[in-house]
Amino acid sequence: MEYSYEREFEIRSVEEYLEAIHKINDPRLGKFYYRGHSKKEYKLLPYIGRPIKNDKPELFLSHEKEIVSEALLKYTNVFSNYTSNIELLTQLQHYGVPTRLMDVTANPLVALFFACSSNKGENGEVIVFKMNATYHYDYTWIDALASIGFKKHNYPLDVDEFLEETGVELQTSVNMHTSNYDRIKMIAQNPVLIKSKSFFERQKAQSGYYILFFNSIKNGEHPINSGFGRQNGYYFEEKINEIDKENSAIVSNVINIPSSCKEEICSQLKVLNIDVSTLFPEDIDRGCKMLVDDICGRSLKEIVTL
Repeated sequence: MEYSYEREFEIRSVEEYLEAIHKINDPRLGKFYYRGHSKKEYKLLPYIGRPIKNDKPELFLSHEKEIVSEALLKYTNVFSNYTSNIELLTQLQHYGVPTRLMDVTANPLVALFFACSSNKGENGEVIVFKMNATYHYDYTWIDALASIGFKKHNYPLDVDEFLEETGVELQTSVNMHTSNYDRIKMIAQNPVLIKSKSFFERQKAQSGYYILFFNSIKNGEHPINSGFGRQNGYYFEEKINEIDKENSAIVSNVINIPSSCKEEICSQLKVLNIDVSTLFPEDIDRGCKMLVDDICGRSLKEIVTL
């Protein structure tokens, strides 16, 4: 099979979608991951990096410490079974708490469902990612970076201060030639793909992975205090950069779905056992609502045909 260098596709059925997926995928290029957007205008940005209100500049990121602390305090029995910062983030994400994780899936049909199951009057899309899995020797660094918002920080945050706080400054770079500062900067430049322990049936059913985003990091004179920064002048900003959909190093392809085709595609996916009841096995309320809607919908169709 030859790899298609066509970056954008438009599909109108599950059959056309699978044809596009087969054109995109090439085993020689590694594994691909997918995210469905029910509106093309949606950005590739985690919840925590978004504005609290669309017309206001303040971000959820400004309240990350308070959000995490209150969730842990109020629901100690729920958020207790974790052994790393990333595992805690996946649990918070599951319950709708804003985090620096963005859901993706290894199953292209799951992404298609999310692109078509809501905002029926809007054009949807499936984003195809080509991302490397996290290397085991980077995990300590990545897990430390995942926790940057768990403590009350004043941004811009000096990287030296952060390293001392987390203990990462005691770690040694894998090749013994790269400084901790350079290593942190290199890792923090781009989001990374995470596969965490499966705490929930939903994660298994949706073949769930996560993309973990970091604060933007800069090297240079502090924007407020020119004497700030001890050795290298690296600092974190109170900002998380979105993934540009045109960034071909991360985003392989975009598959567009016209709004007029969404309902029919959802019907086709249902035949393939891709629906609310299978993708949200723990959400009985949602499954029962779908069941009622299906029965009543069939009944109305029968009345119309009489």
